[in-house]
Amino acid sequence: MGIKKLIKRIGRFVFFVQPADDSVITQSILITDNGYSHPERLRTGIRTIKGYFPGAKISVLTLAQRYPVLQNEFPDLEFIICSTKLKPRRYQIAYQLLSLKKKNFDWIVIFSLDLTPLIVQLLFFKSKVILYNQWGQWCFLRLRKVSEIFKVAYHQQKSAHGLKNFLKRIGLLVVLLTLDNEQLLSHKILVVDDGAASSQLIYTLSRIRRYLPFARVTLLTSRKRQDIAEEFTFVKIIRSDKFWIKRYQIARHMLKLKNNNYSYVILPSLDITPVITSVLLMKARVLLNNQWHQWWKLSLKPVGYYFMLLPRLISSLIIEVFVFMYILINIFWIFTARAFNTLKINLLSQGDQ
Repeated sequence: MGIKKLIKRIGRFVFFVQPADDSVITQSILITDNGYSHPERLRTGIRTIKGYFPGAKISVLTLAQRYPVLQNEFPDLEFIICSTKLKPRRYQIAYQLLSLKKKNFDWIVIFSLDLTPLIVQLLFFKSKVILYNQWGQWCFLRLRKVSEIFKVAYHQQKSAHGLKNFLKRIGLLVVLLTLDNEQLLSHKILVVDDGAASSQLIYTLSRIRRYLPFARVTLLTSRKRQDIAEEFTFVKIIRSDKFWIKRYQIARHMLKLKNNNYSYVILPSLDITPVITSVLLMKARVLLNNQWHQWWKLSLKPVGYYFMLLPRLISSLIIEVFVFMYILINIFWIFTARAFNTLKINLLSQGDQ
């Protein structure tokens, strides 16, 4: 067995490769309207989101009294009406969010720091949570690490004293809120060119431009790619540094980019060194767009997969043994019945004589 085949077999044991479609880059977005935001601010936020993600599947979680106006202005969106049966009323949005936690949204957009929905969104969803506040600012929210608990990244404007505002201040001790501009909504994407055909790269970049028109795209290549530079002016092209082992120069240069916080790394093939570098060392969603323009998701197999590997092998062996015994018994029965019928026919023929 050659070293290349051995590495591929090890790769299959370590990585998941799952089929996908354009939805992996079109985005799935949940807009949470708890009724506290001004209608005009809500509409402005929705229009901005639609502009940044023209192909996205956008769902709006809202209250029954707000639904008619929003549905009339945004008929193309999916609306989730908060059930009025959920009590107490102030926790209806949080309860409804719990029923949506398996939807795998890429983004959750909120318009206020209402504490109970925020806790649910940060604890039970893997989505990026962003706030569009009353001053027209975009903010990114996440749970603080232990080392960040006493760091202050967001200075709220002075507000009246009261239990609600006190709880918000307590919440900001464990929630990191970072002010940003609309660039927060644009993805950083690294497209890796390890010798792919120009048509393959053109297709990939066209998909990105169509669904993520404000994305900041970097193409890492070892070639000039003048045709790409002329057609896709929004793409930043980086020539990889030369390396004495040519086939590893792309992966080697990827190591220099691993701290650039890319949202996506898109590969044109399953060349093992870029796959290992991107999946193991880059905190990004890794995608494959192959020569047949098919999308695939690449990820590490979870630890639970290896814990369950032996039980799965044992159960599979037991099932195969049972199936083999079942087939063997059936074959034995068929041959026994055939031999018995042959013997019976021979006895009957002798009796007739």
